[in-house]
Amino acid sequence: MSSYTIKTGDNLWNICKNQFKLNNNTDIANKVKEVAKANNISNPNLIFAGKEINLSVGDTIEKTTEPLAENKGTESNKVTNPNGTKPKNYSKEITQAVETKKKSWDFSSYEGFMSSLNTQVSIFSTDTKTAEQKQQAYFDYSEKLLSEHYDLNNDGIVTTEEFAKAEEQGNLKTNEISRKHDTEIGITSTEEDIKRDSVIANRTANLFATNLDMNGDGKISKEEFAFFNKTADGLDGAQDGKILAAAESAMFQSVTGMNANDKEINRVVNKYLSGETLTAAEQEILNNSSTKIRAAMSKAAGLSD
Repeated sequence: MSSYTIKTGDNLWNICKNQFKLNNNTDIANKVKEVAKANNISNPNLIFAGKEINLSVGDTIEKTTEPLAENKGTESNKVTNPNGTKPKNYSKEITQAVETKKKSWDFSSYEGFMSSLNTQVSIFSTDTKTAEQKQQAYFDYSEKLLSEHYDLNNDGIVTTEEFAKAEEQGNLKTNEISRKHDTEIGITSTEEDIKRDSVIANRTANLFATNLDMNGDGKISKEEFAFFNKTADGLDGAQDGKILAAAESAMFQSVTGMNANDKEINRVVNKYLSGETLTAAEQEILNNSSTKIRAAMSKAAGLSD
């Protein structure tokens, strides 16, 4: 096994799982770290179709032992209880999952960033068994995470601008840590590299927020974010409340259109997210893609007919 050309819809998690024939989540996460490091991939959550990566990082690793109801109706844009009202009580599982997720963003080293990819905490309690209970857990987790990470002005509403800003800040922090790591191993980033990375950080954040805003009201509701988290949770086939970083990455690619089945849309989205300048015709394709994605997700989430 020497190289692999990234295909539409790929993410490092599935590439490592399938190419190295791994089944255990810990093994897969460790291999993702190895492959990312070997290919100087600063952000394992952002890879582009058509690029070739080196998989000659060891074909075997030590194995470890692996010991939605529909939500029809109006969305609730309020994600907190502002103005001194009594805060909502969340289960200990939701609270722990949100705290764990926040810690995964609060890294100060490349190793810390890579280890965060293996974070596994279920948002379900032992009593979470019915579809309705699971759906409520997705709502609660999404609501609390929006409130504590994305609601930058603490007014109880997360605008698309706030959501994008929080995402961009995370992207820029990842870039900074990755450049520091690159310098330590002898790779120097040029001013042009840094500028391009900043453009990519901004574009990925803005396109993500724009498309996640399913009804186009300029806000990210708990229902919209819950659809993202619930769908990501189910990508590994388990639907166990453990929302893995790789699943979030794959879902991000779906929301932005990076893995669109339409080759032209896929090309334009990847060109845009690579920091390149779009033509007027390509910009129209990107805009139309966002409209289609929002409509499809809104219908799938039960927020529209």
